[in-house]
Amino acid sequence: MEKNKEVINVDTDYRRFYFEYLSLKKPVIETILSIVNKQHIKLADKLISVFALLLYLTYLYREMDNDEKWQRVFSTESKEMIKKELNIKDGHLNTYLSLMRKYRMLVDKEINQHFVFYPDGEYEMIFKFNISNEK
Repeated sequence: MEKNKEVINVDTDYRRFYFEYLSLKKPVIETILSIVNKQHIKLADKLISVFALLLYLTYLYREMDNDEKWQRVFSTESKEMIKKELNIKDGHLNTYLSLMRKYRMLVDKEINQHFVFYPDGEYEMIFKFNISNEK
Protein backbone atom coordinates (compact mmCIF):
# COMPACT_ATOMS: atom_id res chain seq x y z
CA MET A 1 0.00 0.00 0.00
CA GLU A 2 1.40 3.39 -1.02
CA LYS A 3 1.61 6.00 1.71
CA ASN A 4 -0.15 9.31 1.26
CA LYS A 5 2.29 12.16 1.45
CA GLU A 6 2.12 15.91 1.17
CA VAL A 7 5.26 18.00 1.13
CA ILE A 8 5.10 21.77 1.33
CA ASN A 9 8.41 23.42 0.49
CA VAL A 10 8.95 26.81 2.07
CA ASP A 11 11.65 29.00 0.56
CA THR A 12 12.83 31.38 3.25
CA ASP A 13 15.84 32.98 4.89
CA TYR A 14 17.08 32.80 8.48
CA ARG A 15 15.37 36.05 9.46
CA ARG A 16 11.91 34.89 8.33
CA PHE A 17 12.40 31.22 9.20
CA TYR A 18 11.67 31.52 12.91
CA PHE A 19 8.42 33.44 12.32
CA GLU A 20 7.26 30.89 9.74
CA TYR A 21 8.25 28.01 12.02
CA LEU A 22 6.43 29.48 15.03
CA SER A 23 3.36 30.29 12.92
CA LEU A 24 3.08 26.70 11.73
CA LYS A 25 3.73 25.24 15.16
CA LYS A 26 1.67 27.81 17.11
CA PRO A 27 -1.24 25.46 18.04
CA VAL A 28 1.21 22.86 19.38
CA ILE A 29 3.18 25.48 21.33
CA GLU A 30 -0.03 26.94 22.81
CA THR A 31 -1.17 23.46 23.88
CA ILE A 32 2.17 22.65 25.55
CA LEU A 33 2.33 26.06 27.26
CA SER A 34 -1.27 25.63 28.46
CA ILE A 35 -0.39 22.27 30.04
CA VAL A 36 2.85 23.55 31.60
CA ASN A 37 1.23 26.73 32.94
CA LYS A 38 -2.06 25.04 33.91
CA GLN A 39 -4.08 27.73 32.15
CA HIS A 40 -5.30 28.36 28.61
CA ILE A 41 -2.58 30.17 26.63
CA LYS A 42 -3.35 32.00 23.39
CA LEU A 43 -0.29 33.66 21.85
CA ALA A 44 -0.89 36.97 20.06
CA ASP A 45 0.62 37.36 16.59
CA LYS A 46 2.84 40.25 17.73
CA LEU A 47 4.15 38.18 20.63
CA ILE A 48 5.02 35.41 18.14
CA SER A 49 6.79 38.01 15.97
CA VAL A 50 8.82 39.31 18.92
CA PHE A 51 9.73 35.77 19.95
CA ALA A 52 10.73 34.91 16.38
CA LEU A 53 13.12 37.89 16.27
CA LEU A 54 14.60 36.89 19.63
CA LEU A 55 15.20 33.38 18.26
CA TYR A 56 16.75 34.89 15.14
CA LEU A 57 19.10 36.99 17.25
CA THR A 58 20.00 33.87 19.23
CA TYR A 59 20.86 32.22 15.93
CA LEU A 60 23.01 35.20 14.88
CA TYR A 61 24.97 35.14 18.15
CA ARG A 62 25.13 31.32 18.44
CA GLU A 63 28.96 31.27 18.29
CA MET A 64 29.34 33.49 21.37
CA ASP A 65 29.61 32.15 24.89
CA ASN A 66 26.25 32.04 26.68
CA ASP A 67 26.66 35.16 28.82
CA GLU A 68 27.70 37.33 25.89
CA LYS A 69 25.05 35.83 23.59
CA TRP A 70 22.16 36.53 25.97
CA GLN A 71 23.50 39.98 26.77
CA ARG A 72 23.45 40.79 23.03
CA VAL A 73 20.03 39.22 22.41
CA PHE A 74 18.44 41.35 25.14
CA SER A 75 20.56 44.46 24.62
CA THR A 76 19.09 47.92 24.09
CA GLU A 77 20.21 47.77 20.44
CA SER A 78 18.39 44.47 19.89
CA LYS A 79 15.24 45.79 21.55
CA GLU A 80 15.37 48.92 19.37
CA MET A 81 15.69 46.73 16.25
CA ILE A 82 12.68 44.66 17.33
CA LYS A 83 10.56 47.75 18.03
CA LYS A 84 11.48 49.29 14.69
CA GLU A 85 10.99 46.07 12.72
CA LEU A 86 7.56 45.40 14.24
CA ASN A 87 6.50 49.03 14.61
CA ILE A 88 5.77 48.71 18.32
CA LYS A 89 6.40 50.98 21.29
CA ASP A 90 8.59 50.33 24.31
CA GLY A 91 5.61 49.53 26.54
CA HIS A 92 4.29 46.90 24.13
CA LEU A 93 7.68 45.21 23.86
CA ASN A 94 7.99 45.13 27.65
CA THR A 95 4.51 43.62 27.92
CA TYR A 96 5.38 40.88 25.41
CA LEU A 97 8.65 40.12 27.22
CA SER A 98 6.78 39.95 30.55
CA LEU A 99 4.19 37.58 29.09
CA MET A 100 6.93 35.37 27.66
CA ARG A 101 8.50 35.19 31.12
CA LYS A 102 5.12 34.43 32.67
CA TYR A 103 4.55 31.61 30.14
CA ARG A 104 8.13 30.32 30.70
CA MET A 105 9.18 30.99 27.11
CA LEU A 106 11.86 33.19 28.65
CA VAL A 107 13.74 32.53 31.85
CA ASP A 108 15.04 35.85 33.18
CA LYS A 109 17.01 37.24 30.22
CA GLU A 110 17.41 33.99 28.32
CA ILE A 111 15.17 32.02 25.99
CA ASN A 112 13.98 28.77 27.53
CA GLN A 113 16.36 26.14 26.12
CA HIS A 114 13.42 24.03 24.87
CA PHE A 115 12.87 26.67 22.18
CA VAL A 116 16.47 27.28 21.10
CA PHE A 117 17.66 25.53 17.95
CA TYR A 118 19.75 26.46 14.94
CA PRO A 119 18.61 25.27 11.52
CA ASP A 120 21.55 24.45 9.32
CA GLY A 121 20.48 25.50 5.83
CA GLU A 122 17.46 23.21 5.95
CA TYR A 123 14.88 22.23 8.52
CA GLU A 124 12.13 19.63 8.28
CA MET A 125 9.02 19.64 10.43
CA ILE A 126 7.03 16.45 9.91
CA PHE A 127 3.48 15.82 11.07
CA LYS A 128 2.65 12.12 10.97
CA PHE A 129 -1.00 11.18 11.33
CA ASN A 130 -1.58 7.60 12.48
CA ILE A 131 -5.25 7.07 11.67
CA SER A 132 -7.15 4.28 13.42
CA ASN A 133 -9.90 2.29 11.75
CA GLU A 134 -12.51 3.80 14.05
CA LYS A 135 -15.01 6.10 12.38
